[in-house]
Amino acid sequence: MSAQNNTQLIGRLTRNFEGKYTPNGQFVANGSLAVDTGYTKDGERVKRTEFYDITAWGKTGETLNQYCVKGQFMVFQGTLKARGWLDNEKVVQVRQSLDVREFTFGPKPGGAATEGPATPLSDEDIPF
Repeated sequence: MSAQNNTQLIGRLTRNFEGKYTPNGQFVANGSLAVDTGYTKDGERVKRTEFYDITAWGKTGETLNQYCVKGQFMVFQGTLKARGWLDNEKVVQVRQSLDVREFTFGPKPGGAATEGPATPLSDEDIPF
């Protein structure tokens, strides 16, 4: 069996996507996703939120850039990547990002109708 990097992230957008064309003419859109996780400590549920950069290329990026808004619930599938560097104080920093292959639109904040080519998800559709 070979190793595989296939990740699904479910959460809310922390900002609108920012799209641009690269010098070679390829469209890329960048966004950010907040994913709620947590753990139990002394019988109490402790909430923790993790943040991921989201990158989408080509038509996928164009669609996300056009239809997504901050606060919208989204489901992304793609390849998870980590970038590490030393900051000014020589502390290792790590940032995780997802290169999107597939996505599903969820509800927009405030109950606004979802405009886009995909079928919206309701909270009941999410398995957890």
